[in-house]
Amino acid sequence: MEGNKPINKISAFFPAYNEEENIADCIDSAKKALEKYAKNWEILIIVYEGTIDRTKEIVKEYEKRDKRVKLIIQPKQRKGVGSAYLIGFEAAKYNMVFYADSDNQFDIDEIKRFLPYIDEYDIITGYRIDRQDAKGRIWASGIYNILMRLLFPIKEKDIDCAFRLVKKKIFDKIKITATTGVMTGEMLGRARIAGYKITQVGVTHYPRVAGKARFEMPAGLNVPKPKVVLETIKEVLALRKELKRDIKKFSYRERQRDLSIIKLTKRVGNTMLILYNAVLLRRCPICKSKIVPGKHARELNQVGICINKECGWGKYGL
Repeated sequence: MEGNKPINKISAFFPAYNEEENIADCIDSAKKALEKYAKNWEILIIVYEGTIDRTKEIVKEYEKRDKRVKLIIQPKQRKGVGSAYLIGFEAAKYNMVFYADSDNQFDIDEIKRFLPYIDEYDIITGYRIDRQDAKGRIWASGIYNILMRLLFPIKEKDIDCAFRLVKKKIFDKIKITATTGVMTGEMLGRARIAGYKITQVGVTHYPRVAGKARFEMPAGLNVPKPKVVLETIKEVLALRKELKRDIKKFSYRERQRDLSIIKLTKRVGNTMLILYNAVLLRRCPICKSKIVPGKHARELNQVGICINKECGWGKYGL
């Protein structure tokens, strides 16, 4: 690779809806970070067709100056932030794909925190350290996260954090159906069921200083609109129904794996107990009585035999 840049090829996309106050800073910060860490890169700005401000025009200006910046229109018939993410993955030409929201609540340079994990993991998802949102939004997100972890095989603490690195190859095995923000949780659940490796890394979160959140109630309530809540619940229930059989199979495999780990741990623990007591202390690991060497050839491989006849440890080998 050129210089010491740790990433060979990467696509980065950013959904945008009426973000004319933020989009220029978003593109500039993304370009700066990608130039620092990647040899080959592209930036895709996914702009909703219903945008009524100058977001599209601003992106087009960048597009003219740098062919690595591209405007992608999200059609109205594919509305929803989940659909925007899917469009970003579909349009990305590289296997390694990074995405974040375009509201500048993240520092794109913090992609460097993901670098130690890019070879080992298929999904690296950020979680917000000291989240800088209104309390109503944080509470709503907390309830949603708990619900998703209860219903699906998801272990990550910040499911809807929009700062994530994904290897596009995962979509060879998984198919996403959600069109709302449930899509990010569905991705984690389906990827884990399919056997892909996932890790999470903390990232800094900043307050929104320009523009407005799209999905919140007016009058500063900072909670999701009822329509958004209903759409989310509908997709969560549909997804649960669709994945029910796969989740049961996955849960069974997880339980078997955990049992295997427990059995292995017990065997290792028992072996250490035997070595400590029988070899170092020369006492029975069961009843703590004295042990003596074996008396017959078949017992030469034994550590010893307990002198307590009721115990009889070691008589038939370890």
